[in-house]
Amino acid sequence: MPASSGYIGFGNKSEVFNRKPTVAFEKIRSYYDQELDKEIYSEREKQKLSEKEREEIKAIIRRKLIQERREEVFFATIALLFGLGLIYLAIYYLY
Repeated sequence: MPASSGYIGFGNKSEVFNRKPTVAFEKIRSYYDQELDKEIYSEREKQKLSEKEREEIKAIIRRKLIQERREEVFFATIALLFGLGLIYLAIYYLY
């Protein structure tokens, strides 16, 4: 096999080896931009934020991310309990 051909693998499925990577921290960047826009900072003022202001914005973003994670866990737990309940009812009433 020539060095330029390479091994495709993965069952030769092109969608596997042609995937594009996601942009790292894309969600956090969008939250950061939203918070800066809320605070109505101009481009020049964004450069001049004090360390305390930056930490406050980061804390707001962290709270948003934690809240989103809690919601995801909550809904996943509800879905799991609902699924288990359906399985229990199916077994209970079928046997």
